[in-house]
Amino acid sequence: MDITSSQNGNYMVTRAIEAMDRWMFGQYQEMIRLDSVHPQKVQLSPMVIHALYARSFFPTLSMNPSHEIAMIHFTERIKLEWTQHDPGLQALMAISRARLGYQKDALPILKSLRERAKTDDQWGMYWPRKGYGSSFFQWDLWMQSRMIELFDAVEEGNKDLDQLKMYLIHQKRGRDWGNGMVAAWATKSMLFYGSEKTMAPASVEMTWGKEQYSPLRIKTGGKGVTGYYRFEWKNAREIPESRSALVTHTEGGPAWGTLQTLNNYHLDKLSATGGPLNVSREAMIQNDLGVWKPVAENQTVHVGDVIRIRLTIKSDRELSYIEVKDNLGTGFMPLQVVSGFHYNAGLSYYQSRQPESLVFYVSQLPRGESTIEYQAVIEQAGNYFGGYAIATSLYAPEFRAWSDSFRVHARR
Repeated sequence: MDITSSQNGNYMVTRAIEAMDRWMFGQYQEMIRLDSVHPQKVQLSPMVIHALYARSFFPTLSMNPSHEIAMIHFTERIKLEWTQHDPGLQALMAISRARLGYQKDALPILKSLRERAKTDDQWGMYWPRKGYGSSFFQWDLWMQSRMIELFDAVEEGNKDLDQLKMYLIHQKRGRDWGNGMVAAWATKSMLFYGSEKTMAPASVEMTWGKEQYSPLRIKTGGKGVTGYYRFEWKNAREIPESRSALVTHTEGGPAWGTLQTLNNYHLDKLSATGGPLNVSREAMIQNDLGVWKPVAENQTVHVGDVIRIRLTIKSDRELSYIEVKDNLGTGFMPLQVVSGFHYNAGLSYYQSRQPESLVFYVSQLPRGESTIEYQAVIEQAGNYFGGYAIATSLYAPEFRAWSDSFRVHARR
């Protein structure tokens, strides 16, 4: 919808642009004053860069001649200092120049960004993030949307658009997009740029034993705008005997899913799972020197000893809304029984006490390795189950893992 097509809309946009031009002129005057006292190496603030980007949408709207000097000064500064800014702001500077017809100014920025990008078959093309930014223009999803807009504005970048969109698709799989503004920009990038290849319905077939399943055969569940299919085997005799399944993706956009079976296990004989999400559990006890050492297999502990439980969560991607449930050992009693928020080694989580477990709610799990620790006291003697941990994504339940379990030998 073009808001300038109506008289009232055009008047509103014109007044807004005039106000922005006056603001930029004020920023220019302040910069000249500061530069006269102490030369400013970086003169383009994030707000000025956003103003230049917004102004590039309306090249035909005239500018007050007294304000043009500010526009000329700041646009010339792009050539001198674009290397001093974050990749997202670099993309905005390149877009503003390309949209005004200065492709030669945008090409060096595009070339530099492409050289710094990381590309793989699963994630597409993206720019690795170093930590979490405090400003929205440092968020990877917002930055990825700006990159897509840049690669569309410059002809040399058009061939990479589908690779750029692939990253957004996979981030939506297991992450909350943050807020409405970021979600709106990401959705626009998905719908209006690149080919329709990444948005086409996926054709997926699964072969399990002698049975072949495809979306055409599945009658239960439904298919909405998300392309979601679900099939259940409620009778054990209907489940194929094969321990492996083959999934074939023949055409269309990316697809993913999970195959879950319900089995009975001895809790003290559990083996840790593998995959994109992993959780391991380690029990430690203090030695005579006060150093925490792992509890060895068949090691005898005593009633009253304090045990430190360390949960290590590994993920090959960022995930939102992770629940880590640590099922306590039979004779364990945690020392911390009050629920509340905790921050440990870069991980923020909410700890809640349940009758037979401790539950940790992690709103944002970073990529890589994270650790949660707590202490418990041994209250009962005997040879009993020592507990295990389960990590589940409440946002994308296909990400699920559990740890090994062990037995405890406790004496009085």
